[in-house]
Amino acid sequence: MNAISKLAGLALAATLAGCAAMQDAPPGPTLTLEQRLEREGYRQGEAVDRIPGFGLSSWNYLDAYHILVENGPSDDYLLTFSLDCRDLEYANAIAHTSTVGSLARMDRVVARAPGRPIECPIRAIHELERIDRAGR
Repeated sequence: MNAISKLAGLALAATLAGCAAMQDAPPGPTLTLEQRLEREGYRQGEAVDRIPGFGLSSWNYLDAYHILVENGPSDDYLLTFSLDCRDLEYANAIAHTSTVGSLARMDRVVARAPGRPIECPIRAIHELERIDRAGR
């Protein structure tokens, strides 16, 4: 049993050393907003103050300050938040406040994280343009 105990100890030490080495490894490359949008098939378009008659049909988390939202089948927008809203990454659903039937800057995206609400004030809204991926 002494040999088995030594082998188990060596295996544990090797595992812990591997974990420690992983923590010291540099993080992978961080994508820019432009690269994240391109990965989703978009490019950032013109800034708009509001989206009239907005009806959220779907959304996609990009990073702590940005989400993509769809207002119907071909009306896509980038929302930029004024606060870090990384908890949206784990939200199953979102809602929004509304300014006279429109989604506007300074409205909020709201969701529920485990145990607490999330409120993300909208700092900017940009139209999104679909990019042709066939030319790649």
